[in-house]
Formats: sequence, C-alpha cells, structure tokens
Amino acid sequence: LKQLKLNDGYFYKIIKNNNNIHIDTAGKYIKKIEERLSKALKEKNPRNKRKLLNITIEELAGKMNVSKSTIYNLEKNNNKEYLTLLNTLSTSKINTIQSIINSLKEIIYSDTRFLKIKKIEKLKNNAKYVYDITIPSTHNFISNGLQLHNTVTVSKANVQATLNARATILAAANPKFGRFDPYENIGKQIDLPETLISRFDLIFPIRDKPDKKRDTELVRHILASHENPSLKTPIIDEDLFRKYISYAKTHVKPKLTKAAQKEIENFYVGLRSKYGEEDGSGVPITTRQLEAIIRLAEASAKIRLSDKVLKKDAQKAIELITDYLKKVGIDPETGKFDIDRLESGTTTSQRNKIKLLLKLIEEMQNITPDGIPLNDLKAACENEGIDDAEELIRKLKSEGEIFEPKPGFIKRV
Repeated sequence: LKQLKLNDGYFYKIIKNNNNIHIDTAGKYIKKIEERLSKALKEKNPRNKRKLLNITIEELAGKMNVSKSTIYNLEKNNNKEYLTLLNTLSTSKINTIQSIINSLKEIIYSDTRFLKIKKIEKLKNNAKYVYDITIPSTHNFISNGLQLHNTVTVSKANVQATLNARATILAAANPKFGRFDPYENIGKQIDLPETLISRFDLIFPIRDKPDKKRDTELVRHILASHENPSLKTPIIDEDLFRKYISYAKTHVKPKLTKAAQKEIENFYVGLRSKYGEEDGSGVPITTRQLEAIIRLAEASAKIRLSDKVLKKDAQKAIELITDYLKKVGIDPETGKFDIDRLESGTTTSQRNKIKLLLKLIEEMQNITPDGIPLNDLKAACENEGIDDAEELIRKLKSEGEIFEPKPGFIKRV
C-alpha cells in the first residue's frame, strides 16, 4: 500500500494496537492493490503511469543523473531514453508488488488460521509421560487436537465441527454373519456406508476355503515356527523396512511416462466402451477407479525408488484393480463388472428391475387407486421375470418410494 501511495492509515492502527484483521478486510485491500496494478499495466500515458505506480520524479532524476525539471521536459516530449527507464522501473515495481500479493494470498486464502499466543509459561514436569505438542526444530505451536487425537476442529459460519485428520487407511473388517458371501452386497455384510466403502482403492475379501495342499503347507509352517522361534524373524529387518518406506514416501515423487499413461487410458476407455456398446448395462468403472490406478502405479514406482512410472507399474496397478473388481464388483446376475454394486449398493440389473417394478405399481394403481393387493403385485412381477420382488419391495419401502396404506396392500408415495 505504501509503495503505491494507497496507505490510508488503517494497518498502522491495527499494528500499533496489536489487533487482528478480518480475512474479508484483507481481501478488500488486496483487490484495491490489484486493481491499481491492472490499471497501470493498461495505461499508455507516461505521466499517468508514473503516478499510478508512485514512481517519483526524484527517483527518475537520480537514475538518469539529471535535474527534476529535465525529467518533466523529457516526459512531456516522450523521450525514448526516459520511456525505456520508466517502463523498466514500472515492470520491476509491478512484479515485486504482485509477488508480495501472491504470497499474502497463499496465507489468507489457505486453510491455515492463526491463533495469538497471549501467555507463555514454563511448567515443571511432574508426570512420567508428556505429549510433545511442538515441532522440535522450530517449536511452532500445534493444535492439541491434531497432535494428540488426530482430529481437526473447524469453526465456520457458526458451525462447530470436529473432523478426523486425513490419512491413508488400511482397514480389516469381519462380515456381519461371520462368512463373506460373494453374491451379497458388500454394504450389507460390512457395517459401513457405501459412500465410505467406495473410497477405498482396493477391497479384497479373504475367504477360508478348504484346500489340502495349502492347508498342509500352512499347518507345517505354524508348527515349525513353534518348534524353532528363530523362523519368526522377518526376512527384512523391521527398522530397515521402516526407513525404506519413510525414504520412499518423503523423497520419491514419480511422474507418469507416456507409455504408462497410454496403458491406463487403453484399459479405462476400453473397459467402459466395451460394456457400454454391448447392451448399455452397468458402468464397469468410474474416474474414482481411474484415480486409484494412477495412485497404485505411482506406489509401484515408489517401491522401486524410481522417479518414473513405467508401463509395468501401470500394468501392475491394472492387475490389482481388475482382481479386486472380479471379487467384489461383479453383478452376480449378469456376470459383468458393475461398480454401482460398490458405490451405491444397487447393481444396474437391480436398478432396472426397480424401474420396472415402479412402472407396474403405477399402472396397477390406476386401476386400484386405494392400494394394490400385495399378492397381485407379486404375480405381476413374476410374469415380468422379477424373481426377487419381495426384497425389492422392502427396499422401496425403506427408501420411502412406496408404503402400505393398509396391511397386504401397496401404494406409490
């Protein structure tokens, strides 16, 4: 503001009184500065440009080693040497101020907020264990929630919310009824909403199938480890493995090569177009799985400590996604990939049946407006090839699409 002679004294008072400034106020002043810079960039008249950018006659005279009156004459006559100097100073000033503005914007419009520390005390530690709530190298203050409880508290528009800190999650869950059923929806077997389940890049059901050869190898390994405890020693030292993972995460930032991009593109477009062109049934994968493939391919490159994601990394990622979809993303009625089974809990074939069922209800309701006898509706469904009418009726009732005006009768809401 000072450099452009726009300072109105507001910030002087703020700093003097050690007060805070509202984000909207900061934004207004930044806008004011940017408008001035924009106007100066468009201005052709040298005198007006000089005034807009607060470039003084004294500064120009000093640079050209002439008197102030000479500068006025040079400006009036559009002297070439003078105009060149003015443009150089103007560009430098605009770039400097814009750089400051960009830095301020990163602070003001980021998710970071600052708290003022009013008092600092040194307390004697009488406890056996304490939490370190500062960064050792800089001793910057860290929110207790973030450091101690892995949560972030947000206060916005009079809404107070405590949110879990974002992190990579590896989760293990048991099916509700003890055994995983490949023909049942994942959401019904795991007590998590579909919206959360669909956020996982990979989901693998672990099924305990009797296999004589595999069971023999497993039992022999367990017995041998009990006989000789040294067999339990990991192949890779634990500390070395941790350091390896930490180094890869911190220092290795692989980029997709053209070959890897082409491999991923061919898989994604090929799978979607194949299913779409065949009969227009289910969506096999979405951009969510595309992002997962990219993340997995990058992870494959990271584990090799490579700065490039190669074709083989993309192939490995595609193989993992395909294997996962085969296990939990196939519509058992059609035998085809259908990501809707995971992301919404309803397969495309089920959705088509629901549409047909609702159409039947509307048609029958025109004949019996007070309610459709449940047995008549089931019979109509059977004629249309809907073999799971009871389950679909329960689903529509729970979603509020239909209701029972009286026992044994169905009506559309």
